[in-house]
Amino acid sequence: MARRRKKTLGQKMMPVFIILLGIIAVCIVILFKRDAIADKAKQVVAEKAAEQVIQQQTGTSVNISEMKKRMEPADAEEVDALMQKYSDDETISECADLYQNGGIDAVKQYMQTEVDPADVARLQELYQKYGDSLQ
Repeated sequence: MARRRKKTLGQKMMPVFIILLGIIAVCIVILFKRDAIADKAKQVVAEKAAEQVIQQQTGTSVNISEMKKRMEPADAEEVDALMQKYSDDETISECADLYQNGGIDAVKQYMQTEVDPADVARLQELYQKYGDSLQ
């Protein structure tokens, strides 16, 4: 009969070592991709907030993601950049507080003082360029 060999410590620890390597690899990916994940989350939140404001103001339902698909890529990226510019945590919480206390008019007043007039002009240009095709 053949004798069974005892497993060495290295052989016993190999599955644990492989699992640890996998966990480390996942942590490294998350560490380097967290900014991209956070940016995407902010973009989605900003789009949904804008959709709600547009619906409250106009009574029509819009889908900003679909609108951006119909735009030229450079223009869609510009819209994303403008939305991210004004969707930091402080602005979002300030607008939420204003909305709860004063409604949409308070938010509009706040945004009139906070949004750069050049950005407003650029959004108006984009609306004139795509306005008919986006409705």
